[in-house]
Amino acid sequence: MKTKDITYVAFGVAALIAGGFLVLTVSRIMPFPGVKFMLMAPFISMMMYILSVKIENRYAIFYVGLVFASIMTLFNIVMGISIVTTTVLTQLSSLWIKNIKERAMAGGCLYAMYTGLTALVFSKYLIGGVFEMVSYSWIIIVTLICLLFGSVGIIFGNKLLKHLNSIRFK
Repeated sequence: MKTKDITYVAFGVAALIAGGFLVLTVSRIMPFPGVKFMLMAPFISMMMYILSVKIENRYAIFYVGLVFASIMTLFNIVMGISIVTTTVLTQLSSLWIKNIKERAMAGGCLYAMYTGLTALVFSKYLIGGVFEMVSYSWIIIVTLICLLFGSVGIIFGNKLLKHLNSIRFK
């Protein structure tokens, strides 16, 4: 990886963490399991899309996800496991796509979707408590909403990327 790519990863992970804390704060007013992942989906997919396009490496999501997981594991081990699983599932699901922009779009949407899926499944089976009552149908609903909201994030990411690419520094 080039220095520029490492910088993108660092700024991207910092933005994901900052955005996550903001969404966590907002999601506390809605006490539904998985709501924070639904609210985070557009932002996660937008960030993963932009980072994948900017880094231009077929393993960009893998690099970002591993750095993100290593930092978030310091807060919660289950969160770290969930992020690593999300990263691996996304990488495996989008690796076969040759076109960089199409792979970035698919990767962003899938990352948002797998985030909701893995977080709820791991919470149900590893954390337990209230999460044991989460039904499989609710997990499917949250996963599909995360995919839908992730698609919206890709649209915003594409617009933001066009704007960022039009800026010329002197």
